[in-house]
Amino acid sequence: MVLLIYLAIDQAVFFYQQDTICSIRLVNSSQSNMTVPMLGTDTISPIIYTCNTNTGQENVYKNRPPSRSRSKSTILAPGEEIEDQFSLLSQIPDLPPGEYEISVGWEYNETEIARSNAVQIKILPSAPARLNMVNMIGGKSGNKLAAWVDLANKPHSILLSGIDLNPGGGIVELTKIAKCDQLTDPILSSPVNKTPLRSKRIAWISGKELNYAYFDQDTTKIKPRKLKLSATDPQLLAPLYSIGSSDHRALQDSLALIYSSLTADNKFQLQTVRISAKKAELIGQAELPGSKPIWTANHAHSEQNFLMTYIQAEANTLRLHSAPWPGTIRGHLHPKPLAEFKGKFLAADAALVNDGVVRGGILMRKYTEGAPNKLVIIPWTLDEDSKFELQSEHTIDWEPVDLIQAAIMRVSDGGRPVALFTDVEETWHIYDGKGKLLPMPATYQKTKQLIEIGFINGISDPLLICGTTNNGFKIIQLDGSPIPPRMIK
Repeated sequence: MVLLIYLAIDQAVFFYQQDTICSIRLVNSSQSNMTVPMLGTDTISPIIYTCNTNTGQENVYKNRPPSRSRSKSTILAPGEEIEDQFSLLSQIPDLPPGEYEISVGWEYNETEIARSNAVQIKILPSAPARLNMVNMIGGKSGNKLAAWVDLANKPHSILLSGIDLNPGGGIVELTKIAKCDQLTDPILSSPVNKTPLRSKRIAWISGKELNYAYFDQDTTKIKPRKLKLSATDPQLLAPLYSIGSSDHRALQDSLALIYSSLTADNKFQLQTVRISAKKAELIGQAELPGSKPIWTANHAHSEQNFLMTYIQAEANTLRLHSAPWPGTIRGHLHPKPLAEFKGKFLAADAALVNDGVVRGGILMRKYTEGAPNKLVIIPWTLDEDSKFELQSEHTIDWEPVDLIQAAIMRVSDGGRPVALFTDVEETWHIYDGKGKLLPMPATYQKTKQLIEIGFINGISDPLLICGTTNNGFKIIQLDGSPIPPRMIK
């Protein structure tokens, strides 16, 4: 008795951490009936054989049956065949960049094993840079949609994936969006508060053009549209916001906020662009006083309430403001001063969470007359009624004379501020938001690659989202251990 297996793989070339579909056809070539176990039941099939074509090393991966599975087989008559498919990454834990021959084994008649033809694949390295993440549900951040630029291959590309920050999570559904240059900042659409992300759009600025595209359908067919911009140094603020259409099957429009400096009068300009399936058009424009902000964040309470928070720096003074988006309100746009601080800006973050409150924080060198400067995080909140409050200050144990070269700060959905910063030797340090200054895990202490902060379930313990030179993202806890496993009931 012989079971014939024919294997086909959707893509011959794909990126590390990108999945692909394996399709199999099982044919009974004998003259007798045979018993074949079904995919997804209590069986070792499929058995995946991977052979590195450069080293000749072969590894074998047997199926990990789902919990509470039960045995289920089918009877194949002579000449009869069945077809099935599975994702490659659902069956193997990790396949580093390289070239491989993949074949599949399948058990039959309880003791026999047949093996398929070999299919050649190539897994490209990926080196993430310029990461942009948005929530899959407005106000919740356990599940992220992420876009970034891959620097490991030329021409460079914008890649897209999910980043699951829940226990047992990781990188999921990676795909290529479009070619780009090295300094591209891809910006994704986000849902307004308490709504799911339905229509997915990505945009980026190249020169003086706004590029934008939907990617709900086949990403291999994306053809970005373009809008010429009048500003001299336009910058697209994150995120875009998906709006409109009560029909869940229809594509939503997006609103994008662009800002740029003005050459005269110490002002900067905001422009709101509405992007539909057919075109993009300017719907609002305003000039705001002061220099171009050193930090900005966008927030959407609802489809009628869009807010920008921003910080301007002048000498040793930092000023925090809020302002509605031009074109989304009636009348003249007036920014609202929120707070003023004396010191040097290092990093900031702010996010709108489920209760409608914007939770933010500023990492800075705080100057106090007649006393040494202090490294502090100043948390703050801004509710839907524009009530602003400063929270208890976090003082970080750091010598006033020790320089800080670079810094990142993020605030969890619950308001916990976590910061990363480098010293004069470019070694990373972690402030955990609960009074402790921790060393960076050894592998990433001197990293020059992308590094970002996340939170388990969006609200629990901090995570480090670390880029690598070839192997995509690694998501770890502050002590270097992997993201916790999913709880099994």
